Amino acid sequence: MNDLTNLESMWDDVDAETEAVSGFEPIPEGEYIAIIKESKTNTSAAGEQYESLTVEIVDGPYSNRMVWDSLSLSSAKEKWVKISQSKIKQIANAINGGAAPKSYEELLNKPLSISLIVQKGKGEYSDGNSIVAYHQKDGEVTKGAPKAAKGTDSIEDAEIFPTSSDKNPWE
Repeated sequence: MNDLTNLESMWDDVDAETEAVSGFEPIPEGEYIAIIKESKTNTSAAGEQYESLTVEIVDGPYSNRMVWDSLSLSSAKEKWVKISQSKIKQIANAINGGAAPKSYEELLNKPLSISLIVQKGKGEYSDGNSIVAYHQKDGEVTKGAPKAAKGTDSIEDAEIFPTSSDKNPWE
């Protein structure tokens, strides 16, 4: 057993694979089992509201890694709100069977599947992950989830802009 007060004695016990998956490098693109660990309503400097989600991967080699998603609740850019409404509905379909949540707290700590992509960093920012869809844990894609663009298998080219209307995100 290692003496926890002596860092040198632990040095050889660090697993290189654990080192590789526990850092800040982007998680590879794909599907991951996760939970929404935290939800917080924020207001931007422009006065627009958004919901900030902390999502924790709970299975596989990237278990315990966090990714984040921001859902626009109000914005001058209507397409951002529509994308967010679609994602909220995907989450409700994935963990509530499509039932309308009464609050974001109802969505916490329930397993679901997320689709991640790696977005290239711009300027001084490094590459990072983006959640493009939420699905049921068993891997079945829920209604409203992005589909690959015609002629490609890549979710990067997915159509994520919802086509529906003025309904609440869970309707």
